[in-house]
Amino acid sequence: MKELKDIRKILLITLTNIGDAVLTLPVALVLKEKFPSAYLDVLLGPKPYELFRNIPYFSKVIPYDKRMPCFRKIRLILKLRRERYDLVVDLRHSLFPLFLKPRYSTPLLFKVSKEIKHKQDFHLYKLKLAGVDFVGFSSDNPFGINFNEGRKIDDLLISKGIYSEDKLIVLAPSARDRRKRWGAQNFARLSDALSREGKVVLVGSKEDKEVIEEVLFFSKSKPLRLDGELDLRDLVVLLKRADLFIGNDSAPMQIASLLGIPTIGIFGPTEVEKYKPLGDRSRAIRKGRSVDLVLPEEVLKLAKELIRDEQEKIDRTN
Repeated sequence: MKELKDIRKILLITLTNIGDAVLTLPVALVLKEKFPSAYLDVLLGPKPYELFRNIPYFSKVIPYDKRMPCFRKIRLILKLRRERYDLVVDLRHSLFPLFLKPRYSTPLLFKVSKEIKHKQDFHLYKLKLAGVDFVGFSSDNPFGINFNEGRKIDDLLISKGIYSEDKLIVLAPSARDRRKRWGAQNFARLSDALSREGKVVLVGSKEDKEVIEEVLFFSKSKPLRLDGELDLRDLVVLLKRADLFIGNDSAPMQIASLLGIPTIGIFGPTEVEKYKPLGDRSRAIRKGRSVDLVLPEEVLKLAKELIRDEQEKIDRTN
């Protein structure tokens, strides 16, 4: 493997959708661990910009809209060339490395082992092809959350009657692709059952209002709704505080998985091996191409198993 020398400026080119971009954050974590004194810039689509712009280990967060006019693309390329990057890690498989002419970059054409199935592993594999040698990465605080951000969410939860000693269960019933959405009645039944285990919170963006209201309509326990009250950064802080997350194949699921909290992903049309939540505290369930083939009782069983496992860990440490 070629040795990378004198790496002072790095550009990470990540993806357009929020969940896909989150799956590339381990690459950024490796780069900061491997080259701690280097400037690390990130080029990304408009959707994940809000989430990435406050991550402290990025020197610059540069928005790129692939639909922008050609003259603006050319202007951006010229601006990036003036940065004289030593290493460009392109996870979009674009022509940017050819235009920017760094000393080192990820290859445009390469073969992938059949053993590599998950997208996170695929991105890390491509990083190795650029010559970055590493074994694993540290994910203690992948989004760089600070104390004041945590205090803000704690205060919000207290104002809603949820305290630090309460078990917090977060449900995300929406997804950008309607085919990925598990039915509102399913989430309502799950919420009612889990209300006996802890405080249940529904999360989503302003655009998810109808989905959240449909869940509440069918729910008897009436969980707390926080749709539209949290930006993406707030959502990360809330999920870090959570004891359990359950959701569709979506950005919140990928965020929860990277944070390492107990996570259940409910899958339908997408390939579960590529996008499932990772780690021994995570579960994925898929019964076929229709997400509604998954039954609430099956998800509840997984949830209770994770809650029991976490409680046993706590009991062993006390």
